[in-house]
Amino acid sequence: PNLEWNYIYHRNSLFGFLPESVRHIVYCRNAEVLIKNEINIYNFLRWVCVKSEADKETLLFLSSNETRDKIKNKIKVFTQDGLFHNRQLYLNEVRLNRNIINMNFININDKKFSLDVKATSIADSKMIEGHTIDYKITSNLTWDINNLNTSKGVHFIFKIDGNIIYNNIIFDINEILI
Repeated sequence: PNLEWNYIYHRNSLFGFLPESVRHIVYCRNAEVLIKNEINIYNFLRWVCVKSEADKETLLFLSSNETRDKIKNKIKVFTQDGLFHNRQLYLNEVRLNRNIINMNFININDKKFSLDVKATSIADSKMIEGHTIDYKITSNLTWDINNLNTSKGVHFIFKIDGNIIYNNIIFDINEILI
């Protein structure tokens, strides 16, 4: 079948188009192309856009080694309006500083969330977990992991309402600077 690529990849404003044309262009933009065999998209991929450093770190951590090698130089943190719906709460940055995990959020609101955190020491595999419901997130959230050995890093997983928001191995910024 002939696919309407000019509509599938339509990037211009729909202002001024007739309503039936707008519906057709939107329909085409939502096209799914099913291909019988796997294709190599990496040669054609220009960028992988994420909205924060935290998203970038999670994407790289969750990717296979092969995928990570192919996309690591193509990931762009895109913070301007337009690409992402930037009015929603999102995690901007995660840092470990002297056994305190600092999480910086953007677009704080009055909503309450269910939070799940898990930190595992890379040095000795000891783990601590936390869970809370109906929690109102502030711009800077901290979690004291004082009982964990952070000398070789900490695997940190953070979920909001059951969705993985962050998953990575983090290192104490004071150890990195030494």
